[in-house]
Amino acid sequence: MGKNRIVGSGKQIKGRVEEAIGKVASDRKLQARGNVDKMAGKIQKTIGDLSDALKGKWAPDRSALSNVKDTRCSGEQEENKLCTV
Repeated sequence: MGKNRIVGSGKQIKGRVEEAIGKVASDRKLQARGNVDKMAGKIQKTIGDLSDALKGKWAPDRSALSNVKDTRCSGEQEENKLCTV
């Protein structure tokens, strides 16, 4: 679970609490601020969901690299020009 999903969920909860307190206290500013926090949390959580989904689909397939020959030279080989490509 990514950071955006966790923080977004926290913001949503905070927004719901602020909105509820604003309703009980008849404080429209607090209600509005709670609604804004709730929506910001929802957006951030959605970004986290998308990010997590894309990580699985866009991760490089390293199995294709298992047959690649390492052509790097060690220090001694390079000095003696013994490297082959």
